[in-house]
Order: sequence, then C-alpha cells, then structure tokens
Amino acid sequence: MCPLPSIVDTYGPISHKTPHLVQTARTSRLPWSPPDAKSVDHRETVNQAIAEATKATELDPRLVQAYDLLGSLYLQNEQPDRAVKASQIALTIAPKDQRALYTLILALRKTNSKGELKELVQKLTDLRKSEAMESNQKARYGQLVEEQ
Repeated sequence: MCPLPSIVDTYGPISHKTPHLVQTARTSRLPWSPPDAKSVDHRETVNQAIAEATKATELDPRLVQAYDLLGSLYLQNEQPDRAVKASQIALTIAPKDQRALYTLILALRKTNSKGELKELVQKLTDLRKSEAMESNQKARYGQLVEEQ
C-alpha cells in the first residue's frame, strides 16, 4: 500500500508560491483568542462575575443558578474553599443539582478533602443515570401521547 502524497509533495512548498500569506500568518494575531486563566483581564472579568453572582444571591438567597455560577467562578479563580461553600449551599437548596455536585467534587479534590469524594461521585453517577432513564421514558411516553 502506497501512502498518499502530502500537499507539499504534490504542489511544492506553500511559502514559495505565496510568501506574503506565510509572512502574514506568522506576524498576525487572531482578532480574539481564548483568555489565559492567569491573565489580568481574565481575572478581572471573573472577579466582576463573582461580584454580580454574589449580588444575585443577596437579592434571592434561594437562586440555585447563582450559587452554581459562584462555585464555578471560585474554581476558576483558584479559591476551592469558597467553591465548596457555594456548592454546598446550592445542594441544600436543590439536592439533585448535578452542576453543584460536580463543582463540589472538583473543589474537594483541589482542597485535598477526599474523604467524601467516593460518596459524592456515586451520587452524581446515580443522578445522571436516573435523569437518563427519565429522559428515555419521557421520550417514549411522549411519542405515545402524540400518536393518540
């Protein structure tokens, strides 16, 4: 079996045919690149988001999404202890909140508090399985209802 020829083998080096494109590709920057987790701009954005999510929890202490967001943001900001607290609050409000449970697992791994990790991972697995079963049942029975 003969390997397929490369583009360079077939057409020759691209830099000889279009040197201006190669030079542009080397010197130009993309108009947007993903933020580096340690960049100052990214940290400021995360800190602003934390402030806004904190305001949301003050306005409505039962707003689970705000605590979920806080947990994720604290993890990004390398504050796992705060992420644990935010996730635990979210789980007291909504015990089946998979996002909060996942964030809690990640935060506990970063704080080296691995005592309850097995139980939490098992709980998350069980929640995901039950959600998949419910989704399948809704799809199955939803089709039966639509057919009638």
